[in-house]
Amino acid sequence: RQLVRVGADVNLPDHEGRPPLLFAAMHGQAQCGEALLQLGADMNGRDRLGNTALHVAARAAHAEIATLVLARSAGSAKGAGAEVDVQSYAGRTPLHLAAAAGSVEVVELLCEAGCTLDSEVVAPHTPDDGRTAEQLAEGQSKRVGDKFDDCVDEIARVRRERGVVE
Repeated sequence: RQLVRVGADVNLPDHEGRPPLLFAAMHGQAQCGEALLQLGADMNGRDRLGNTALHVAARAAHAEIATLVLARSAGSAKGAGAEVDVQSYAGRTPLHLAAAAGSVEVVELLCEAGCTLDSEVVAPHTPDDGRTAEQLAEGQSKRVGDKFDDCVDEIARVRRERGVVE
């Protein structure tokens, strides 16, 4: 906080291109993330791979950080909050990453925030190209009741709730 008071940039990236909020998201540091957001950190700031704090929190299954960013978004002016369907430069949304990581809690949070369920990975020449989050989780599921199967179930539940036909 003191550094920002004397002119430090709260969004200045590190040597890997990660803004401080992404670093907090990567390490599950919710208090640090909250402080950065209070100081004006960009919720949609990207690293050199196009990942935002939501991407990083989803991949690492840090639901507390995802909750923090989404809650701050809900209180923002329209268009000023975190983009729940933003694609990384590798063509993946936070939902794709949460489902592939088996993070049911983050999948639930993103669905509650209104993410698109059927967006496909846009990553030509990779095995994930054209797959949805549900398909990514299905591909990881080894047995009924594992965390990946739970992600599939949650996406299917939200699909039914929204009246989306498969």
